[in-house]
Amino acid sequence: MIKYILLGVSNKDSDNIQSIYIQDNSWKCLGSYNDESEAMDLILKENPSILFINVDIIKKPFEYITECNKYLNSPLTTIIISKNKQQAYNAIKNNAFDYILSPLSSLDIRKSMLKFQKRYNSIISNQICLKSYNDYRYISLDDIILLKADNNTTDFYLTNGTVITAFKTLKKFEVKLPNNFLRVHRSYIVNERFINRVNFGKNIFSLEHLESQIPFTKTYWGNVQHIKNTLEQKASFELN
Repeated sequence: MIKYILLGVSNKDSDNIQSIYIQDNSWKCLGSYNDESEAMDLILKENPSILFINVDIIKKPFEYITECNKYLNSPLTTIIISKNKQQAYNAIKNNAFDYILSPLSSLDIRKSMLKFQKRYNSIISNQICLKSYNDYRYISLDDIILLKADNNTTDFYLTNGTVITAFKTLKKFEVKLPNNFLRVHRSYIVNERFINRVNFGKNIFSLEHLESQIPFTKTYWGNVQHIKNTLEQKASFELN
């Protein structure tokens, strides 16, 4: 069951979304809210797959999303709604999954829905298929430490020490991978499950099975903070 929440979404847009999603029994709307506190309470309680958020209505929407992610095991998949095309830049900068112009059209809603289902199905299978001409290679997501951009190709670093090159850009994989894979740099996506150190002085990560350290940048600060919070929750105690 794929659960979603609407925040700051107009009644008309809400009806349009639910008229599309209600046709598939695998989707469930947990509610439509204008009150940020009420919505956050339900988000932390139900841990939905998707948050539709109207950034024209909600004050400091991206800070709100970051606040929610502090307490979740995996970052919210966010779909940004706005009448302003310029908000698309902010959506991309803050790693939103998708962006839809309001008033919403059935076509745009359906595209976003199918885009997420494609990603969701790849998570369920726990495998990713890397295609190179007639060569199909299937890799367990649990074996991927990180992805590194190399011009128009992407290198996959695996736990067994091998590196596999795929002939797609990093952005193509970013939208398909599950939430534990986070973009932390223009050139890197890391599997947070392998991170064992965050150095904010040098802006670098250390990861299991990997000798070299990985840089992170402020462009992806929300993801970096989420990783830090996740590591803190897993730790039994902290020594100063």
